[in-house]
Amino acid sequence: NPKTDLPGYVFIPDGSGALIRYDTNREMDNKEIYFDVYGDPYREGYTEAEFASGNIVYEHSYVETKKIMMPVWGVSYGNEQDAFVAYATSGSEYFGLVFRGRSDKQSRFAYTQTKPRFEMNRTYKYNFGSSTGTILYLEGDEVYNYDMGLRYDILYGDGTMDSLPANYIGMALSYRNYLVNNQLILPNIELKNGVKLDFIVSDVKRAIIGYSDVIGTTTEGIENIYDELHQSGIEYITSSLLGWQNKGVAMAHPGKANYSSGAGGRSGFASLVEKAAQYGYDVSFQQDYGLINSDQMPNIGGYAVKALSRDYGTYILNDSNKPVLWWHYANPNMAMTWLNNQAKEVSKLGNVGITINGVSNILAPDYGQGINYEDSRKIIENGTRKASTMVELGADSPNAYLWQNLTNFYDLPVYNSQYIAETDSVPFLEIVLGGLVNMYASYSNFSFFDRTAQLKMIEYHLNPSFILTEEALEDLMYTNSRDYYSTGYEKYKETIIEVCEYVLPFLEQIQGKTIVDREVVAIGTDNDNIGLYVNTYAPFVDGKIVEEEKVVIAINYADYAVTYNGQTIDPLSAKII
Repeated sequence: NPKTDLPGYVFIPDGSGALIRYDTNREMDNKEIYFDVYGDPYREGYTEAEFASGNIVYEHSYVETKKIMMPVWGVSYGNEQDAFVAYATSGSEYFGLVFRGRSDKQSRFAYTQTKPRFEMNRTYKYNFGSSTGTILYLEGDEVYNYDMGLRYDILYGDGTMDSLPANYIGMALSYRNYLVNNQLILPNIELKNGVKLDFIVSDVKRAIIGYSDVIGTTTEGIENIYDELHQSGIEYITSSLLGWQNKGVAMAHPGKANYSSGAGGRSGFASLVEKAAQYGYDVSFQQDYGLINSDQMPNIGGYAVKALSRDYGTYILNDSNKPVLWWHYANPNMAMTWLNNQAKEVSKLGNVGITINGVSNILAPDYGQGINYEDSRKIIENGTRKASTMVELGADSPNAYLWQNLTNFYDLPVYNSQYIAETDSVPFLEIVLGGLVNMYASYSNFSFFDRTAQLKMIEYHLNPSFILTEEALEDLMYTNSRDYYSTGYEKYKETIIEVCEYVLPFLEQIQGKTIVDREVVAIGTDNDNIGLYVNTYAPFVDGKIVEEEKVVIAINYADYAVTYNGQTIDPLSAKII
C-alpha cells in the first residue's frame, strides 16, 4: 500500500518457499496467481471445470512449476514488527491460495491481496453418445462435505521473548511446532549425513516383437561401486533402485517382487543388501504406485480411478520416443495394497526401504468407487503407516500429510517457481524439516553440482544425490528412463567424491539443527547485489532455541572475497564463524 510504504511480504509455500515483497514501484495490474496445495490431477486453475477440455492430461513440454507441499502461508508487516502464519488444520485436500497483485489503476486493488480458499463444490462435464457417435455434453456440480480448519499464529518482534520472530523464519518455526506437537512428523528419526546414489537397474525398450529389458546396472556392479567409494572415504550411502524388477521402470507390476533376473535375480539383491549392511549403507526399492499403464496390467480398468465425469483420467507423456506414453491414475486402495505387498516381500531381504513415487505427490480421488479427496488422503496415510512398520519409507517431494510416516525426504527444492510476482526464494521448507528428518537435494548429474550448488546444499541442509548406471548406456535412450541422459558412474565418480568432501563436513556440524536466524548481507554499493548469507543453526526443541548449541555459517555466493565481522570469507565458499 503506497500510503504506508512499510516493508514486508507475503509468504507462499511454493517450492522451498517464496516471498512476494510489497513494492510500490511494481505494478502488477491486478494479476492473479493460484497456488493449489498438493496439486490437482484433473485441472490447473480453480475457475476451470474438471477435465474442461477432455479427460486427457498432457505432460507439459516446459519445465513444471514447483510443488506446493504444505497448506501454509503468512504475512509480514514491517521489519520484524508484526506477522502471522496461517495453516489448514483440516480440509487441506481442498485448500489453495489466491494471490492478486496491487494495481494503481483500480483503487480497490491498491493493496497486495492473498486469500486462502477452500473448495466447496466443483463443476464438471460428462458426455454420452449413441452408436452413430453423436455425443451430448452435460454439466454437473459436485458439493463437498468436510470440516474446514484454519489456524492463525500471531508473531511479534524479533523473537527475543519466544524464539519466533515476525518473519518467515518465525513462521516456519511456528508451523514446525504445530507439526511436531500434533505428531504430524515421524519422531526420533536416526539422522544420517551422506550421499544418495540411486541406480537405474533396468527398463524396457521396443523390440521387433514386443519389448526387451535394458539392464542399466547389475547388483554386482553396485557392490563394486560401494567397495570403491568406501575405500575412497565415503562413510554413508543410501540408494534407491529404479527398475529392480523384470520389465523395468515402465512395465513392472507395482504390487509384485519379480527381481530382475538380468541384474542378478533375488540372490543378487540379497547379496547387495548384505554388502550395504557391512558398510552401514542403506538400500531402498523404488516404485511408482500413483501412475499405472496397461502393459503392467491388461485389465487396468479395475485399478484406475474415475473422475467426477466417471471417465478414466489419462496422463500422456510429452516425449513420443518413450515406449510407454499412456498412463492412468491408480485407485488409492489398490496403490496401498501394492505398497504393502512389496514391503512384505522386500523386507525378507533384510533391513531395507521403499521409495514411494506417484502417491507421494499426487492426490487422486476415485469417484467410480466413491472415494473423494479426503478419503484418498486417509487411505494413503493409513497405507503408508502400515508399510512403515515393515520397511523404512522415503519419497520424492512428499505432500505434508505423508510426513508422519516418512524417514527420508528426497528431491527437495531449493528454489520457487519464479513467477514474476515472487521476489525471493527462501528455505522455509528446510527450516520446517531441518534436524527432524533426512533431507536430500535433487540429482547433481544435471547441472546441480558446481560450487554454487554445493553451497546451496550446505545452506539448505541437504545431502547430495546422484543417479547412476554401471556404465554409460546408449540403449537407455530408447526407454522411459531417457530423461536421465547422463548417468555413467565413471563420469561422476570424482564429482561424487569432491561434492561429499566439501559438503558433508558442514552438514555434520549442523546435524540435528535447523536455521533459527538468517542474515542476508548486501555486497558492494549495489543493494541488489546479494551474495553473502549468514545463517545460525541450532536445535529447536519444545518451541525453544538451544542457545548453547548454535552454529553460525557464512555462505559467500559472490566470486570475490568478503569480510564479515572481521573474518574473510573466500569467493564461492562457506565458513563456520
